[in-house]
Amino acid sequence: MTAKKFLFLYGFIAFMFIGCTTSVMEHPIQVHPDNWRLFQNSKGEAIVFTGSHTWLRDFENEQWIGNGWNVEKFNKYLDFLEYWNHNYIRLWMWEHPGDSSALDIWARTDNGKFDLTKVNPEYLKLVKSFVQAADDRGLYVGLMLFQGWSGACPGGINDWVNHPMYGANNIQGLHADPDSIGYGIKVHSLDIPEVVRYQENYINEMVNSLNGFNNLIWETGNETLGSSVPWKAHIIKYIKNLENGLPKQHLILDGTGNGVSNDDVYRSAPDIYSPCMVTRWANPMDPYIDNPPIPADTLGIPIVLDNDHLGNHFLRFNGLIQRNWAWKSFLRGNHPIHMDCYDIKWDGADPTMNHPIPGVNTNPHYDPQRKSLGDIQTFARQIDLIQTIPTIDSTICSTRFCMVNPGKEYLAYQPDTLGHINLDLSLGTYNVEYFDSKTSEKVLSTVVSKGGKKIFNRPADFKADWILLVKAIQ
Repeated sequence: MTAKKFLFLYGFIAFMFIGCTTSVMEHPIQVHPDNWRLFQNSKGEAIVFTGSHTWLRDFENEQWIGNGWNVEKFNKYLDFLEYWNHNYIRLWMWEHPGDSSALDIWARTDNGKFDLTKVNPEYLKLVKSFVQAADDRGLYVGLMLFQGWSGACPGGINDWVNHPMYGANNIQGLHADPDSIGYGIKVHSLDIPEVVRYQENYINEMVNSLNGFNNLIWETGNETLGSSVPWKAHIIKYIKNLENGLPKQHLILDGTGNGVSNDDVYRSAPDIYSPCMVTRWANPMDPYIDNPPIPADTLGIPIVLDNDHLGNHFLRFNGLIQRNWAWKSFLRGNHPIHMDCYDIKWDGADPTMNHPIPGVNTNPHYDPQRKSLGDIQTFARQIDLIQTIPTIDSTICSTRFCMVNPGKEYLAYQPDTLGHINLDLSLGTYNVEYFDSKTSEKVLSTVVSKGGKKIFNRPADFKADWILLVKAIQ
């Protein structure tokens, strides 16, 4: 074989190999191109997020302190998520120190002070190991970058003296409370250029370290101050500009709290939003708890509905209310996630040891919430999420908590334990599944519709709220 023929053949084989290996491009989780309320994973599948997230800290004496989080403990937490059939983690972080040097964002010098010009390689390694562990199990991670409760808001005032940007704690002498208010009011602000520069350097390290993951979205930070909105907008723009020069571009979530209003989403311009209550925190009758809205077309981005921002994660919310919130949220087109008191005393109650599996300590009071979020995943996989659309039209679905693909699929929820469901059912023959959300008992049947209203009564053995899935027989 001549050299010219060899080079031609080698080039042809290389072209065919590259073409085959890049024909199906893997990409990070993204907004679904055919239904902006949903996400699409790297396999092209439409998905909904549900999950239980936890603080990765303990709360004692009005301070958030470390409680032993490492890779081993994190993997046990992933066992817990898999047990409940969850698929999403809101991965918390804290800006002030915990109980391990690996939890420090910035590196320390020999005298124990932080050097804000240097990101701690141990921290990068730990975070990467968490994201990798989740990825190995097919779980999606919303990675928090900043923390309002690390002494940077009035409610976190007791942790401010431990924050790296408290003047006595860093070798730069940078103090992000220049007016001595008592907390880090300028930590999440554009007012001090040095603060922003050190934060940007930290973001650079995080983004470059984790850019290769497809299971990742970024979160600007948890409940930063209302005055932080311009800073949040800057952080979002900075990440997008940074990733534009990298192989993968990830979605960015922004949320509310500490004075950030739901309307501020239009100012920060994220890819995903997590709203807060509109009345008062932990109000059972707040619209986002009792009657969650369908995400607005004017916003046009997915909504992660997090009860951490709503307050319905306390003992006074019983099992029925917990199930109501999860199913109502999902059937209105949201992605519900639960603030879980994993391995922590919460609302005056200690966790139960080895519940629900060995090595996991959680309060069984919140099992109805956890179970419902897992059941949602089961039903989401049984329907065409892209075409089955939320509706509040009572002439289509009497309960107004329903997703409909007319003539093909109907998924409805009856929050009233004694109520029925009335559907406007197209002409056809359908398989029907009744599902007791408390016990998981199922009743299966077939129904023939001549077109028009069809009443589905609660099965006699059901004692709780229930779900109805009606699918056309092809």
